[in-house]
Amino acid sequence: MSTDTLIQGVIVSCVYAIIRYIESHFITKEPIKLKVLVQDILIVYISFVSGMFVYNQIEPMKVLNRAPSVFTSAPDF
Repeated sequence: MSTDTLIQGVIVSCVYAIIRYIESHFITKEPIKLKVLVQDILIVYISFVSGMFVYNQIEPMKVLNRAPSVFTSAPDF
């Protein structure tokens, strides 16, 4: 797992936290429960990192699904 994936996970989690803050502060006008917010942020982070891990494990299999090379002309012998 690369460092880029972990950094991207932090960025996605920060964007989620900002959107969640805006929603709770301006739209619903409910107080923010810090424990619930941290749990949600951790779930988003773990989901993103595990999803990228699975994607990076499956991506090399695309190369294996190529059509086999076969000769379709008349044999030379």
